[in-house]
Amino acid sequence: IARGVNFIPTLTATAHDDVLAGIDINPTFSNGNFLRVANYGIRVQGVGIGTGGGNINTNTTVGNVALRDNTTGIQNSSFGQMSSMFNTTGSRNTAVGTQALKNNDIGSDNTAIGYSTMQGDGSRSNNTAIGSLSQGAASGTFTNTSNTSVGYNSLNANTTGYGNVAVGNQTLQNNTTGDRNTALGDVALNSNTTGTYNTAIG
Repeated sequence: IARGVNFIPTLTATAHDDVLAGIDINPTFSNGNFLRVANYGIRVQGVGIGTGGGNINTNTTVGNVALRDNTTGIQNSSFGQMSSMFNTTGSRNTAVGTQALKNNDIGSDNTAIGYSTMQGDGSRSNNTAIGSLSQGAASGTFTNTSNTSVGYNSLNANTTGYGNVAVGNQTLQNNTTGDRNTALGDVALNSNTTGTYNTAIG
């Protein structure tokens, strides 16, 4: 076995609720007036691990420039390259996957799992997207709330639509402003753009 560093400490608790850490890294960052500075507690083979921008200890990041621009957002979890990259004040977001929630700025309480899920700019909140490109259109300003989408490209173009449920491949893919639609099944309600209160199964 070839090791760059062989570090085998022995740690002993001295009180209730003690914390034992083989390595405890807690840097202080001073970015000055420079923009787009990435802060990591540790970086391994180009993958940053830490709390992201703002150095707020309730945030967790793993990935190159994940949560890079955060200022005051709290309780965010970002895993994947460029996940939540441009978040500034959004809080309680979970982003898992490359570019998941990439351009979300101030939106909160979103869960995005999959490549480029909810990657567009805006203030969307209370949404759940699971699957590659789910709610994932890149261009436009997105203020949609309370949508749930599961499946590739589901609810992809949604910008302001509220309360939609899309489950299946490309379900409600072209919906933009339609509200309270329910689509279950492959390409269900795929062509709907502005219609509301529709239900399609199969």
